[in-house]
Amino acid sequence: MGDPIMCQGRTDPSCLPAPIQECAANGVDYERAKLLEISADDAERWERKKKKRNPDIGFSDYAAAQLRQYQRLTRQIKPDMEEYQKEREKQ
Repeated sequence: MGDPIMCQGRTDPSCLPAPIQECAANGVDYERAKLLEISADDAERWERKKKKRNPDIGFSDYAAAQLRQYQRLTRQIKPDMEEYQKEREKQ
């Protein structure tokens, strides 16, 4: 098995890992064959784990920080519609 960095740009399949070589010899897509070996329970567990990851990328720039603060503050606002209607009637 050759070094994957050395394989970039080469058409020689001998530098690929053995399972990929076997799939290529049989005419089967390696990614599909690999996914067929994974159980549905494992796949579902991995999907749930992916969704739980924190999408927060942290501080990237001031504009993004301002947008995040604005969104957080506007989510906290709970309008009082009765009070709003009373104010509109006064005008």
